[in-house]
Amino acid sequence: MLFYQQNNMDKIKLYFSLTKPRVIELLLITSVPTLFYFSNEIPSINIIFGVLVGGFLGAGGANALNAAIEAETDKFMARTKNRPTATGQISQKNGAIFSFSLLVLSFIIMTLTVNVLSAALILFAAFFYVVIYTIWLKPRTAQNIVIVGAAGAVPVLVAAAAINNSLNLESWILFLIIFLWTPPHFWALACHYIKDYRNAKFPMLPVTKGFDSSIFQSCLYAVLTSIACYAFVLVADINLVTTYLLSFITTGFLISSLFYYLKKLKHMSYFHITNIFLTCFFLSLMISA
Repeated sequence: MLFYQQNNMDKIKLYFSLTKPRVIELLLITSVPTLFYFSNEIPSINIIFGVLVGGFLGAGGANALNAAIEAETDKFMARTKNRPTATGQISQKNGAIFSFSLLVLSFIIMTLTVNVLSAALILFAAFFYVVIYTIWLKPRTAQNIVIVGAAGAVPVLVAAAAINNSLNLESWILFLIIFLWTPPHFWALACHYIKDYRNAKFPMLPVTKGFDSSIFQSCLYAVLTSIACYAFVLVADINLVTTYLLSFITTGFLISSLFYYLKKLKHMSYFHITNIFLTCFFLSLMISA
């Protein structure tokens, strides 16, 4: 009996790992503060539950389907070779069934607890990530990560729609910030794991254009990200303290990007800085609310 229970727990852990929970953490870091910002107070329990649980299931479903589709190529990358679909512990078919189950459950929960617009946005993000990025762009173009930034930026639109049942200028600027932030964030990681992408034959920018071009383009997108942040500060309904705080955080990101451009920072150091920047920016919005 204990052996059977242990086997079940191990299987649950394997399926849970397919959702890539560490990736989802970053999505929640942007969506939850956006909820508080647009509500200007503590949102209702229903909305918090819907966005947290529905968002986790939606993103987890998309991640699981990505893992199922890339089971063979994941075997060639040190970072992904231990994924259950790559090792064969979970079949591609079962991974796909698990994925679609999560996506359907996400849509139902979001529709019942929040609204249809938020639920539809989550499904759109999943479709964009799996079909447009994983299947179409990733194996074909070095600019794949630029375009997939749209999927990673959708959670702020989901949060805004959850409160307003519509999308205003501020929500679209927040979307733009994450969209422009994605390339420097991911290319720094891709530079560090360049051997993995070469082995898997994915045409990531560091593989096709080298480090210098990747660093230059990363810093160019960092500048564009900062411009979007300053634009948000100008149009947002925030107090003076938050205005200075967001400006300070953005300027710190710009300076870090300059150091990265001058090759004073290692790839993973800059990767972690991009995470810290986005986390601090959105947590400041929550504090403002």
